[in-house]
Amino acid sequence: MTTAAAAIARRGGRGVRPGSGPTRYLDHGRSVTIEPDLTWCNSDDKPVAVIDAKYKTVTAGKRGPNADMYQLTAYCTALGLREGHLIYAKGDTASHAVAMVGADITIYCHALDLTTPPAELLASIDTLVEAMRARHGDEFSVVGHGS
Repeated sequence: MTTAAAAIARRGGRGVRPGSGPTRYLDHGRSVTIEPDLTWCNSDDKPVAVIDAKYKTVTAGKRGPNADMYQLTAYCTALGLREGHLIYAKGDTASHAVAMVGADITIYCHALDLTTPPAELLASIDTLVEAMRARHGDEFSVVGHGS
């Protein structure tokens, strides 16, 4: 995720990893913490996207395991975000969008081919981060409760 954080920084944002930013909570009582692998924050330090890496394979034609979808939906809800990104270590490299029922949240599933040469893999990560940014222009949409 360090490489993705660097790609985010090149686009004027900040990639926040667990332990390097404020503690975030899933509940109002502040007893259930969340620790996404990477939270993209804008220049005002507000979360604009959440990214979670999964070191497993996504089966062709599948959108990702249910537990991964639940996890990202919880992260998006707690952060007041409209989108989350699951990045798998292997699988169909075409991105897929999954719109959640009852919430204005979309989970995007991506896969990287970790068997590619390092320079190619780094370029793939940069392309993925650029696609996230390009979908929204210079600003992402932040909704909800001012996380």
